[in-house]
Parts: sequence; C-alpha cells; structure tokens
Amino acid sequence: MDTANLLFPTEPTAAPQGAPVASPASATPTAASILFGDSKPATQAAQPPRDAIDEAFPSEARPDPAASVADTLEPWAASAQAEGNADQAEAIRETSAALAQDFRDSGMSQDDVSEVMGLAREALGNTMPNLPVSDERLAEMRTAAESFIAENQIAPDDIALAQRLVADLDAKTGGRVSEYLIDTGMGNRPETILKAIEIAKRRYGG
Repeated sequence: MDTANLLFPTEPTAAPQGAPVASPASATPTAASILFGDSKPATQAAQPPRDAIDEAFPSEARPDPAASVADTLEPWAASAQAEGNADQAEAIRETSAALAQDFRDSGMSQDDVSEVMGLAREALGNTMPNLPVSDERLAEMRTAAESFIAENQIAPDDIALAQRLVADLDAKTGGRVSEYLIDTGMGNRPETILKAIEIAKRRYGG
C-alpha cells in the first residue's frame, strides 16, 4: 500500500471551510491512513438490516448518541464561537449532528458510540497542540499499523470494510472524518482500526 494512513485513499475528500482541525491539504497526498482506502467516499452509507433486537428495542427507546458526540465536539465549537469564528463553530456543530444522525440511523450501540468518541478525544489530547501530525510521524505510525495487521493476521477484506465505513461517514460530513483521522494520526492506531472493523461488520455484514 502506498499511503501513510491506512484508513484513507490517496486523495482524501477535501473538507469545507470551518472544519475543527487543520485541512487535509496540510499533509501530502501520500500521508493518509490505513482506514481510508483507494476508492472515493460513497455518496450515502448503506443501511444495515434490522435484527430482532432492533425490532424489540426501537431507536426511540435507546440512548440518543447525540450527547456522546456533543461531549467531544461541542467544546471545539464553543471555543471557536468564543474566538469569533461563528462559521467554524457552525461547521463543527453540523458535523456533530451528522455523526449523531448516522449513529442513530445505523442502530449503533451506546457503548460503541462512547468508545469511538473516547478514542477521538484521546487522539486529540495526545496530539494537541502539534496538529497536524507531521508526514514523518504519519509514516512511522503507518509502518507500526502494518506490522500490527500482519502480526494479528487481519484480513484485507476486514480492512476494506473499515475503509468503507470511514468513506461513508466522510461523505456525510464533508470530508471532516478523514481530515480528523489524518491530522491526529488516529487512522493508523490499532485501537481505531479494530473498532472500525467491528462496527463495519455489524453495519454491512461480513
């Protein structure tokens, strides 16, 4: 594979103005992630089939994922607002709403939502104020991720499923998911890769 970040294609979707972290353009086209594959993001994520648990416990009865998403993204929005960047604050809140809606529509469990957003907060905390992660650091993380995948015999089909999940979320957030994974290096973290595979298998089957 020729990209530095396993969750991304070689040409990540450009994020619109006002994204919460630096633009993907800050990294070279090869400094992407394992979880972003070679295909372009889908225009709409496929909806998973409803199972017996979904029918017994409709989405209205489950905890709303919006709270967990907002716990991570709202501080960024509030900070941007306080600094006079109203457009950026609005863009962050739009991303928060889009992710919450996707998690809600897909029937994603509250445990999964909390874990995903916890990983996001941890990645940001480990890299601030040094965003975006340098190309050299991304390359190091990519090498470590590839070694992890090989040592644990993770199948290419599983990586492809995780990449599909990221691409679908990217399509709904104007490129901000790929932007975040690139700028923090989160797309090469073993924890992120394994969680993306786990969620993608439930969402798409496989």
